[in-house]
Amino acid sequence: MYPRHLLVNNAIMMIDQIEIEKAAGQTLQDAIVVSAQKRFRPIIMTAITTIMGLVPLSLQGGTLWSPLANVLIFGLAFSTVLTLALCPVLYAVFFRTGFGGYRWDAGVLEKGE
Repeated sequence: MYPRHLLVNNAIMMIDQIEIEKAAGQTLQDAIVVSAQKRFRPIIMTAITTIMGLVPLSLQGGTLWSPLANVLIFGLAFSTVLTLALCPVLYAVFFRTGFGGYRWDAGVLEKGE
């Protein structure tokens, strides 16, 4: 699987999780926050395992494969951070969801499960 497919799948899974949380009866603000929390670990784990698989190629890949692996590693790391931060923010912007005065309630996590 190419890294760009990995990121597209992560973004789709994040948006799908927001829709699942909304269908469970949570407010849009809570759905965005809870889905970002629930998808954080799986997204980080897939990125880290892919990066770890590229490290040997980066260290001993020679003159052609080593720079390519470095580009993939840093591109995947940067775009994973962007996916985790930008996807929920853009969802909130596109659906005109304001977070002014929003207060986090930890009971929301138990309600959604």
